[in-house]
Amino acid sequence: MEYSIEINESIRKKRLIYRLNGFALSYYIIVSSFVYVLIIAIFLFVSVVSFSQGEIVFACLVMLFVAWMIANFILVNKLTKISGCGINENRALIIKVLNVYYSDLKLQDSGQMLVRDIKYSGPVSSGRCITIIFNSNDFYINIQTLRWDEPSPFHGLFHYLKCQDIKKQFSKL
Repeated sequence: MEYSIEINESIRKKRLIYRLNGFALSYYIIVSSFVYVLIIAIFLFVSVVSFSQGEIVFACLVMLFVAWMIANFILVNKLTKISGCGINENRALIIKVLNVYYSDLKLQDSGQMLVRDIKYSGPVSSGRCITIIFNSNDFYINIQTLRWDEPSPFHGLFHYLKCQDIKKQFSKL
C-alpha cells in the first residue's frame, strides 16, 4: 500500500484521498466496490430468505452484520481531527501516545505534513498503516489494518473508535 496521498484534498474532505491513476485506480475501485457489494448482497439475500421463513433472530443478526459492513465502508479512510499546539509539539506528543498502543512503531517521515507507519502483512498476520497529516495547529490520523498489503474491509469501525480513543489520550497530555 504505497499510494501517494493528496494531502490538501484529504484535509478538506476529512478522508484519505489517494493519488491513483490507470490500473491502480481501476483495481482499487473495482476490488473495493466488488467486495462490499458482494458481501452486502449475499447477507441481505440470506436475511430476506431467513425472515420469510420465520427466522427473525437470524435475520436481525444478518442485518446487524450488513450495518457493520456499511459502517466499515464509510469509516475505512476517515480522518480523525485532533487539535493541538504546533507541528513540532504535536509530532512529539502523538508519537508518545502511539507508542502506548504500538510497541513496534516505526514512523516514516516524508516531510513536514505527512508521517506514516506501515507494517506489511505476513502470510498469517495482518499489517497496519498509520497515517498522520499535520496542518498548522491541528493534525489528522487514520489507522488501517492491511491484508495482502491492502486496507481490510472489516476493520474500519474498530480503527475509527481507536482513533477516537487516541484523540482522548492526546487531549489529556
